[in-house]
This record gives sequence, structure tokens and C-alpha cells, in this order.
Amino acid sequence: MPWVRLDDSLHGHPKAAKAGLEALGLHMLAMSHCGQYSPHGHVAPEFVKEKGGAKGTKLAARLVESGLWEINGNGWIIHDWVQYNPTPEQVEVERARRSAAGKAGAEARWRKA
Repeated sequence: MPWVRLDDSLHGHPKAAKAGLEALGLHMLAMSHCGQYSPHGHVAPEFVKEKGGAKGTKLAARLVESGLWEINGNGWIIHDWVQYNPTPEQVEVERARRSAAGKAGAEARWRKA
């Protein structure tokens, strides 16, 4: 996935204030990780331990308490991930659409010459 969506009002959102800066750092890293490897927003305990170290589980708990994450069986889910971020299938459809449009534009440009 080429990018993830971040609400531009997060800096002033009550959930962010409740989570705190350190937990938000883990949240941002998890968003980036999910964008690349976990299209449904799942955050594995191994990721939390790797990035959060000894504080990882405590930071994850703060993210759950704040409402930014939800507990999900073996790990966590970033709240509303699938509502705001495209699936890998949607990304591929958009890439194909843009590629076709670019090819059509180039063809039209060079045909005029």
C-alpha cells in the first residue's frame, strides 16, 4: 500500500490526548506497518514488543483505553482502519486505472505529433 490515512485533526482529538505522545508514536508506527503488511489493521503482539520494548504492552493498553485500538484475539486492530484505508485490491484497481489513463494520454499526445 502506498500510504495510510491520518486524520489531520488527530493532534487535537481527545483520543490522542488520552493516549499520550509515547503511545501515539507506537500508533503511528503501527499504522505504517499495517499499511505495508496488514491491510485490515491488525497489530500483532510481536510488533508491539519489537517497537515498544518493555513498555509495549502498556502503550498498547493506553491505545485501547483511548479508543484508538481494539483488542482482537491475538493482538489488536486499529479502530476504523478498514473504513479509512484502502484494501490492497482497491490500491491495485486505482494503480491500473492511473496506468491506463497515463498510457491513453501519452498515446494521444504522440499521435498529434
